[in-house]
Amino acid sequence: MNDQVEIRLLGRLWIRLGNGTVVPASQWTTGKTSDLLRLLALKADQIVSTDSLTAKLWPDVPDARAAASLHTATAQIRKVLGKNSITRHLSGMQLQGCWVDVVAHQNLAAEISTAMRSRDFVRVISAAKQAEALYVDDFHAHDDASTWAEDIRDELRSQRKLMLVDAAESAIELGWMRDAIEMSTLAISLDPCFERAHRALMRAYAGVGETDSAIR
Repeated sequence: MNDQVEIRLLGRLWIRLGNGTVVPASQWTTGKTSDLLRLLALKADQIVSTDSLTAKLWPDVPDARAAASLHTATAQIRKVLGKNSITRHLSGMQLQGCWVDVVAHQNLAAEISTAMRSRDFVRVISAAKQAEALYVDDFHAHDDASTWAEDIRDELRSQRKLMLVDAAESAIELGWMRDAIEMSTLAISLDPCFERAHRALMRAYAGVGETDSAIR
């Protein structure tokens, strides 16, 4: 991460500047400002449509007022993170120069997918463990009941359980049954009806000779 701004969205919003200073929550002044930061950070280094931002954050506000609110919130984020932290484009806005835990988590998910195709099972398990270290809690927002926040939370939870079961199945292929039990059990805790995880857990228990547990 070096001197990058560090942004953690999994669990409570947590920001550390490049100089090591942790940003207090009071710096965001409003919940809408913190949610704007979340939406931009979820797509760090990508351009996010201005229309999509106002539609999510100010859905029932006239366009001119929503645009003004967006401008104010953007100015506050720049004040805290630095004037070059957000760039404007014709099609939207872009947060740059930041490391974001969700983006890192998604990159690990892509790495696992590639490793599964190449049957690089050690790599799958290593990436899954790194991803678990990042996932300290579910994603939350100031407007936590909003559709966009719920969609992101559900997407990340689904991604997490798939990574875990990929790791569990990889551990079985390697004969690392205790790792398989741990990963599949955690996946089941996220979704008790997840059949792949149950099958992996049964195979892992059978692999260590715990037949009763496998049958149960």
